[in-house]
Amino acid sequence: VKFFVEEGLLLRNPDDPKRPTTSGKTVYQIEPSALALLRKLGTSEWTTALGQYLASRESLKHEIARKRTLVRVPVKLPVTVAAGSAFTVVWKSSGTGCVANWSGAVPLPPTGSATGSIITSRPFVITCFGRGAGQSAALQVNVGVTDLAVPTFSISGLKRGKVKGTYQEGPYTLEATVKNLGKLANPNNFKVKYTLANSSDMKTRPRTIGEIAINGIGSNQSKVLDAFKWASTPSVDPSYFQVCADTGEAIVEPSDTNNCSKVLGPYTFSAKPRGSC
Repeated sequence: VKFFVEEGLLLRNPDDPKRPTTSGKTVYQIEPSALALLRKLGTSEWTTALGQYLASRESLKHEIARKRTLVRVPVKLPVTVAAGSAFTVVWKSSGTGCVANWSGAVPLPPTGSATGSIITSRPFVITCFGRGAGQSAALQVNVGVTDLAVPTFSISGLKRGKVKGTYQEGPYTLEATVKNLGKLANPNNFKVKYTLANSSDMKTRPRTIGEIAINGIGSNQSKVLDAFKWASTPSVDPSYFQVCADTGEAIVEPSDTNNCSKVLGPYTFSAKPRGSC
């Protein structure tokens, strides 16, 4: 069967060129010119008809191949875009023209591109035509968001003080992870801030003890921050710690309510015992 298809004697799936050849619904049809020739076999018209068929056979094979090529219409689209941001649709076919659901009644060339933006998810459909053949391609373009969170935050290196419930003054380490819970990658730089306060709501004497810059983040990507070193001093006031992402609001998000970590504390720091290091 493959030989007859390649030689243009049979047409594969003329009712649906997109149907895969492995489908149980695959059908074959005798090419109309070849069928007309076979019907003249044994008649006085056979010799003349055969000569005419052979003379036109190469152009016939070329037309069949052109139609097979036409049904492939590659369309390049991003899968997820930001609401209102510009993106480009690119299409290419060997047809004579196309129509698309984004161009209304305006006909499109067989090869081209279009730039625009959307605010809600939607499908993009394009149909390209040739002589007796055509093909549609559809892709879903989703509007996504960046959604930053700080899912993990911990403190290590603490040493118990002589007074019950206190810790020795000295250096310790803060470690955190920032994650983009959204489906939209964001290349923009944003800041992560470490804050120390004297109440669990982080409103009593809050002060920034450190700040680092993150160079963009991918969709559903987690970034483990470099360990942050901090040295405490003796104090009777309790200490509470928190990490917040995008404190400068460089990233557009649907909500900033989950940008901060859980609050660690309370910790009360006392002086080191004499002779300790």
